[in-house]
Amino acid sequence: MKRGGTSLGIALILGVTIFLITCGNPVAIGNAYSCSNGTPESGTPATAAEERCASCNSGYKLISNLCQATQYTCSGGTSRSGSPSGNVDVELCISCAATGIVPDSNNRCTTSFAYICSDGTAENGTISIPNTQRCRSCNSGYKLISNLCEATQYTCTNGSPRTGSPDGTSDVAQCASCASGYGLSNTSCVASGSVWSSRTSGVTEGLRDIIYGNSIFVAVGNSGTILTSSNGESWNSRSSGIPNGLISVTYGNSTFVAVGNGGIVLTSSDGTSWSDQSSDTTEDLYGITYGNSTFVAVGNRGTIITSSDGTSWSDQNSGTTRSLEEVVYINLGFVAVGSRGTVLASGGGISWTSLTSSPTQWLTGIAYVNSIFVAVGNGGTILTSANGTNWSSHTSGTTENLNGIAYVNSTFVAVGDNGTILTSSDGTNWSSRTSGTTGNLYGIAYGNSTFVAVGSDGTVLTAP
Repeated sequence: MKRGGTSLGIALILGVTIFLITCGNPVAIGNAYSCSNGTPESGTPATAAEERCASCNSGYKLISNLCQATQYTCSGGTSRSGSPSGNVDVELCISCAATGIVPDSNNRCTTSFAYICSDGTAENGTISIPNTQRCRSCNSGYKLISNLCEATQYTCTNGSPRTGSPDGTSDVAQCASCASGYGLSNTSCVASGSVWSSRTSGVTEGLRDIIYGNSIFVAVGNSGTILTSSNGESWNSRSSGIPNGLISVTYGNSTFVAVGNGGIVLTSSDGTSWSDQSSDTTEDLYGITYGNSTFVAVGNRGTIITSSDGTSWSDQNSGTTRSLEEVVYINLGFVAVGSRGTVLASGGGISWTSLTSSPTQWLTGIAYVNSIFVAVGNGGTILTSANGTNWSSHTSGTTENLNGIAYVNSTFVAVGDNGTILTSSDGTNWSSRTSGTTGNLYGIAYGNSTFVAVGSDGTVLTAP
């Protein structure tokens, strides 16, 4: 019996399948995981022939512990056929579904594209249209216009611009030549006072003076005439409220001040509405200017009055009884000129000193530029001086009375009787210009890129 029991035990041990009972669960002994296209996972499966992969061969990807063939994909289009190497799917498009869209450099059908900028830095963000130009800044030589970089240019008003493209990121005003009536000054074309046109003033009274201030021209004249214009071409008549002739006008301290016959003084803040002020003189006043916070008016028999506001006036002692025709303010102070070559100077308009003037001509206007005084007067008189004391006479080319002078755009312009207009770049050499009128011209001013001259019978001339 012992031998028989032993044989049965051996038979059980040598059986094909031996089951051990461990914790109450059966475990297969001698099986392993398999993997068709890769490396199987280690361990013992619960059932025979169970597939479970740890990694995959090239061309296969691991999904849920199984190796499946990799694929070409394409979001938004048609992918390439076949299976890519490696262990992941690859996006590779051969065509795109959206109209006008082609695969990009990465072989993708992109529907969101970065902005580009050919000549600068592209703006941040994306757009659905490829190759869209949108710049936020530009390289030197280009300017930003409507989010695009365009080549910079030389520009020129009233002439021809220089050729080429300037550096930087903006256009540069630089003229090569100028149109008729304009002269080249510091690479810009400015009015030269050489070509004049007649304008309709709407009045027949003589106009004696003109000023530009607060963006308007104001002209004054006989019988209390006052005209205003924004451009020198179209004019509006304003009521002065007085019959007196107005001879001179200036602008300063945000105030227009006009003076004239019988010591009349009018003030206005806008050139439209005028108020009569007391000047405490009955002498005719021929000239007025503003400087150093002071209005100074001059007139008959050496009259000089001053005011800080144009309303309250004080008499000053000129030291002469000669007629004073004009007064200007320069960086040295005030200078007044008048009959028989009279020249007076004052630092503040209160105390006046007579300067020696060797000529004896009647002087009607004066300008001071580049350390040179230029005075004009009767009989075509033109004088220059470096100090206001020693004067030199120059040929004007006319014997007509010269009644006014201005300096603008590196050019002196003098006006006078019988439509006389002269121009000079240095105050010494003068050229006659055609005015188109035979009327007397009394005043000249510059503003809004335009010279405007006024004279008898409501004459108004402009030069661009």
